[in-house]
Amino acid sequence: MNRALLERLVPNTLAAAAEGRRREAVGPFALFVSEASDDPMLSFAVPVAPVPEWRPAIAGLQHAFDTAGRRFRLEFFRELHPSLSPTLFAMGYRREMEAPLMVLGLDAYRAAPAGPAVLVDAHDEAAIDGLMQVQHDAFDQPLDAAGQADFRARLTQGLLQGTRRAALARWDGVPAASGLLLIGGGTAELAAVGTRPPFRGRGLAGAVCRRLLDAYFGDGHDLAWLSAAVGAEPLYARLGFRPAGTQLNFGTAGSP
Repeated sequence: MNRALLERLVPNTLAAAAEGRRREAVGPFALFVSEASDDPMLSFAVPVAPVPEWRPAIAGLQHAFDTAGRRFRLEFFRELHPSLSPTLFAMGYRREMEAPLMVLGLDAYRAAPAGPAVLVDAHDEAAIDGLMQVQHDAFDQPLDAAGQADFRARLTQGLLQGTRRAALARWDGVPAASGLLLIGGGTAELAAVGTRPPFRGRGLAGAVCRRLLDAYFGDGHDLAWLSAAVGAEPLYARLGFRPAGTQLNFGTAGSP
């Protein structure tokens, strides 16, 4: 495990989380609260410092979530905080996601034609509408109406400020696949890559990723990362991504 590499990704997670959210310091955690929506996917915490005993800190974090009226959600890299997940399990919290964390350096990127995907401009409302349609249809737990409005606002603002890039692929003129790059802190996360069910198996997700990565590395950046969804590792490996750790998300026991 390359700890220095994983630590380099943390500023990116914090920069992306802070967009459109209120940040609070809660012991060794940074808590990010969406005030636009109470959708449980939009508010979460990230550990920013190790502690010798996690239990008191987790109890304090739970209190902060309760005070904010949001459901407990904690996201972190296992290898940077190896004793955190066992403590969470012991306290009754539920692991909601475990995904391979993969990284890609400029020297390892395997460029190829990006196909039908195009970058989304902040002023192209039709393209943003298409991207929103893909995001709603591609994932098992789409955001609620307030969450979608918040997602769109943060996307548009990020495109204007250069902290986000987005790509959209159409099939016969119909929005079919999309994805984002969340840029900040010296790296970028490739995120929200999805394809609407009728259009899967046509290489559109790969086209979206290539369009985003071509633009990102073309701007002179040197490192990108992602947490791979189930079954997506082969796609990312073909682009040059390699495993570097594990992304974990924990929520309240019994939560949906």
